[in-house]
Amino acid sequence: MVFLGLSLIGLLCGSLGSVLVLKKQSLIGDGVSHSSLAGVTAAFLFFNSSQTAMLLGAFAAAMVAFFIINLAKKVTTFSFETIMAVVMSGMFGLGLCFMAAAQNAGGEHLQKLEEFVVGQENATLDVPIIPIAVCTCAVALLILLCFDYIKISAFDAYSAGLAKGGGAFADFALFVLTIAAITLCLQTVGVVLMSALLIAPAVTARRFAKGFGQMVVLSACVGAVTTAAAYGMVCLLPFLPAGPVIALLACVPALLAVIK
Repeated sequence: MVFLGLSLIGLLCGSLGSVLVLKKQSLIGDGVSHSSLAGVTAAFLFFNSSQTAMLLGAFAAAMVAFFIINLAKKVTTFSFETIMAVVMSGMFGLGLCFMAAAQNAGGEHLQKLEEFVVGQENATLDVPIIPIAVCTCAVALLILLCFDYIKISAFDAYSAGLAKGGGAFADFALFVLTIAAITLCLQTVGVVLMSALLIAPAVTARRFAKGFGQMVVLSACVGAVTTAAAYGMVCLLPFLPAGPVIALLACVPALLAVIK
């Protein structure tokens, strides 16, 4: 079941990452994951070790960051990257302050909080398979239903912006699903390394794919193979932490694809 859960994580992150890379929004994964730390740590302080509360806290914090960034884009002239960096740094700093408060208070479940930062440490992984499967199906359905719009927006944002309500809904749904996916995968991979699993498979796929559809499929497959291989390595070498191994195996082929 853990193998299946990790494979689904790879499929989910790979397919989403391909869209983010083509839309030149790779920073979103990093921004959302770092911003979510504030929600994770706040939920830990108020609800102790409740995994559900921590996941909901991560999702809420990421949504707050999303609305702050969109509001700032409308009322300032700063670029998206600048606003993202400020919001991400501020919320990550707030999360670290909450984390310090939790560590100062002590308790038996601090390891669960640390898992959200650097990922889980061994092969006995706690993967929320059903929510991840639902999110994966939702992403696949959205890409299939809005394939043409997403394809156009990835290569010609101006033309995509001329689309009516359907385009706006697709953009919003895609971002919400990205936040949901990152939230569900945080405990396995960790806040710090989450962007590697989102972006690296897409970079590898971009090197070999000849079209948008091919890139989405290939990126999803690379993500699934990466997480499955990481699980096999962690089972063979139990002292290795799962999150960093997943990030490392995702980045190696991406680096080779870039260099080649």
